[in-house]
Amino acid sequence: MKIAFLALVLVCGSSLAAELTPAEFFTSPKASLVKEPLKLFLAEETTFASHQPGMEDGDAFLRFQPGNKVTLTEIGIAVNSYPGTYSISSEGVISLKLKGYTKNWPSMVIFEVGKDQYLLPKSPVLKGSPLDRGETFPVWPFKLSKSR
Repeated sequence: MKIAFLALVLVCGSSLAAELTPAEFFTSPKASLVKEPLKLFLAEETTFASHQPGMEDGDAFLRFQPGNKVTLTEIGIAVNSYPGTYSISSEGVISLKLKGYTKNWPSMVIFEVGKDQYLLPKSPVLKGSPLDRGETFPVWPFKLSKSR
């Protein structure tokens, strides 16, 4: 399982980080809010990946599965996984309930840039904030890396 996640990181590295900061998703004409994200989650499994550039141990994955199941996996000094459930509101807001995760996970929305999809916190990210500068863990955005 760890090997699959590590291979996923190598394959799905995002060039977007150089183009848009998390705050710019909310204001850039390049990015559009996906108002009906359910179609992405109708697949057998959908995985979004976050990668901290320049760090070997700064990755996180959100794996959405049938039956509204989700798993957050963080790869840092150790690998930690938090199973849970997700829901999608009629406005397209995605909420997670993660077992054992000690922080409050933010409600999320999906943005589309070209053919790529990205998960970001629903609340607009402030320009220059630690989240915008990539100084939080996990690093936002999460990029859709696999849907089958």
